[in-house]
Amino acid sequence: MLVNKIPKDKIKYCIENLETMFDPQVERDYSMLKQALSLFRNGAVYNAAIEGDTITAAVQDKSDTYTTALELDFMEISFCSCQLKDEIFCVHKLATLFYIFSLFDSPGEFFNQWKERFKYTATEKMLPITKKERTYQEDSLESWLTFFNEKYIQFSKKREARMSTYWNYQRSTNLAEDLYETFYPTLLDTVMPSSPVGENLFHFHAALSVFEKILENAADIYSSSYSNHYTRKYLGEILADIAELAFNVRKSNIERTNADEKILSETPERLVNILLMTRDFQYDRLYLFQIACSNLILTKEQLDSLKRKLLARGKKEEKLKELGKVNFSSECRLALAHLDFIVEKDKVAIKRLSDGPANEVYYYTTWFKSLAQNKVWDRFKIWLSFIEKRMNEYIHQYGEQQLKRELTTFYLFYIKGYANEKGKEDVYINTLQTWLPYSYSDFCDYLLEQKEFRMWTELQLFAGIAIENIDKGLLKEIEEKDRSCLLPLYHHAVEAAISEKSRDAYKQAVKYLRKLRTHYKSLKKEDVWNGYIHMLSAKYKRLRAFQEELRKGKGKLIND
Repeated sequence: MLVNKIPKDKIKYCIENLETMFDPQVERDYSMLKQALSLFRNGAVYNAAIEGDTITAAVQDKSDTYTTALELDFMEISFCSCQLKDEIFCVHKLATLFYIFSLFDSPGEFFNQWKERFKYTATEKMLPITKKERTYQEDSLESWLTFFNEKYIQFSKKREARMSTYWNYQRSTNLAEDLYETFYPTLLDTVMPSSPVGENLFHFHAALSVFEKILENAADIYSSSYSNHYTRKYLGEILADIAELAFNVRKSNIERTNADEKILSETPERLVNILLMTRDFQYDRLYLFQIACSNLILTKEQLDSLKRKLLARGKKEEKLKELGKVNFSSECRLALAHLDFIVEKDKVAIKRLSDGPANEVYYYTTWFKSLAQNKVWDRFKIWLSFIEKRMNEYIHQYGEQQLKRELTTFYLFYIKGYANEKGKEDVYINTLQTWLPYSYSDFCDYLLEQKEFRMWTELQLFAGIAIENIDKGLLKEIEEKDRSCLLPLYHHAVEAAISEKSRDAYKQAVKYLRKLRTHYKSLKKEDVWNGYIHMLSAKYKRLRAFQEELRKGKGKLIND
């Protein structure tokens, strides 16, 4: 057996040496060890073998497989086919080391101690880990959840003891991180279900439990933009895992066992429970429901059953809404629309969504992105007209300017792709115009790409952008292409400066006027310039300080 051939003292030395080579406070170091640990936990290391003091293995990282060879006596000359020649370690070598180390001790425990800057202490004589027994029923989701909950109780007790001296604020803001980094691995530190699909499903439900616990504790976290961002970061991490695991289940060609089918049949109800468990982080809850249902609801019977439950719950929530009480009517409506979307009943989904408020357009992004990325343009076109209508309503509502800008940029990105693919440039331009001022940035980029400098200038005037706030390099570029396009900007800048009625503002106006004179001369329109400057002088003849500035210096604009 491999475990009997490994020189344990050398593995112990290599692990302890990591503490001197990597610092948890250095972002690159922390990221490397975390990624390596993730590769090991996800079963990416396989075909491990030992010859003398050299350990070889294969490491699957995304779509590529790398070969590693660890030289236990001289880690500096270890090999990995990822070809990071200047690095002693790469994530693949580290993942291989964690794999070998796991035969004697817990890499997760080492990582947690290292992260907290505690010195690693090896288990006595680094004895091989004895085979664990499965402590849950393989075909019972309830049994899985009981197992996860027992692990959570153990985690909570250990955490409470470890952090008893911390201020409540520190304890709360670190909670999401601890749930993801510490609690999550303990759920996977057990004998997995016997089938490959069951293993993915077990990991999937473990991830759901972490998601649940983060949501359950979110209300206790100090209310601030920092803590909210911190929590959302780890919700994002766990959602990425959930998406990948659900996709793996759907794409697996391995025949499902009866236990797998039973777990799958019990999964939709759990998804609904999580969707409706709290009012916090609505987008994250809905996104979880969307990605999980799209991949795991495999039969018409499951879909119909889930739809009936949501319809019944939706009616109750609407009554609560009418009574002015806290309700989940929005979640039920959006979830039902997603089930319609799955079976391509787009018009039914749109009709259902039309009963909701315009700001729910924030939750349509997953569907729109999916159709665009898969180039399902017939369905995309149906959703496009509805989303344009909803966005038109939403952007004219009060507040949420930042979210409106973000949504506008998001939707315009995919509308532009559709326009380019189907030759519908007019659709894109019309949307840019309709969604102003929130489409300002995208509109600018488009006009500059198309060399439509005159329209670009009109857009700056419409948006009230002062010429001093425009990049000088860009102004220079437009000047070289067609300087006549810049004339309206300078005329507007002159009037704006004069209106301030101060000596400094008059000096600034004269600088703009000198620039205008240069442009008119280059365009061979000196007669237009002469007419303009004399008209301006006459218009503001009562502004004595401005008149003085017009007549100052070698480059004076008007002669006495």
